[in-house]
Amino acid sequence: MALDVYNLEFRSWCEEMTIAGYRFVRVAEYPEQLQGLHHRITFHSEFGVKAATGGHRITARVFPPETEDRAVLPWKDDRATALEDVLMLLSIFTGRNVFVCRNEVMNAPVSVVVADPRDDLWGGVIRGSIPYERAPGPTKNDGVPHGDVGLETHLNQVYQWMSTAEWRETYRDGHYLLLFRNALQQRSLESAFPQCWTIWEHLFSVLNDRWMTKRTIENTNATEKIAFLLVRFGVRDRLQDKEQSRLRSLAAIRNRLVHLGRFPESGTCFDDAVLFVYMTEWMVARTLNLLPSEALNTLERFEAFIKNASTHS
Repeated sequence: MALDVYNLEFRSWCEEMTIAGYRFVRVAEYPEQLQGLHHRITFHSEFGVKAATGGHRITARVFPPETEDRAVLPWKDDRATALEDVLMLLSIFTGRNVFVCRNEVMNAPVSVVVADPRDDLWGGVIRGSIPYERAPGPTKNDGVPHGDVGLETHLNQVYQWMSTAEWRETYRDGHYLLLFRNALQQRSLESAFPQCWTIWEHLFSVLNDRWMTKRTIENTNATEKIAFLLVRFGVRDRLQDKEQSRLRSLAAIRNRLVHLGRFPESGTCFDDAVLFVYMTEWMVARTLNLLPSEALNTLERFEAFIKNASTHS
């Protein structure tokens, strides 16, 4: 049974895509529905879109496969299918809350959608990690450019990797992706930064709990955890003592925020916290076998940070 899909923004000149067996097709009134979404800026690509407050809009229909697989991610509902996983990935990589409303919900006496209709404030690094990919086929004669099938191609690869026993064992079924999705939706840095910190702590735990006790993990210094993950995901081969001290400054920002509820008012603390959010996106891209985007000069800025130089781009 086909379902209405809310807030799915297709890439330019891509009218449909199939991910993990689920076929997503634009609705006939897609241009109008697209304009009805929340847009923080005015832009023009396939369509001219004006900045608008917007809201939830049905932009697509999804046609499930005859037999649906069970979800990979650890949803609370044991009946969750792969569709929930795919919708979550689409939310991460398009920057909007992409969801469907089941018939039993829509036919209820009162149906209230509580999802945030705004596009994500964060996510530039992770979204940029899926590049443009030209649709195959001969050049068209009607002047219509080839569609961008990058999202379809790479999300299928991502989900294939997530479905392997290796990924599921390594990342404990990927609970960190649920944390990450929540972090991208945070509207303030004061909310996004500690949520990203939680992701680093969580990943350190799942990557080490085979040989470290729970108490040892909890007692490991925060900067050592960050340093471990930077090496694990190939940012550096090793960190020198001075560079480790720069990581301690991140921990100081976190402690100040958690205990006093605000960032320090001097120095580059705000810029450093933003950089930490970008590095979280960079790391998550690596866990999904993607080449992280450098459109925001994330690694260059991080190198400047740990060398105690200015982190301004």
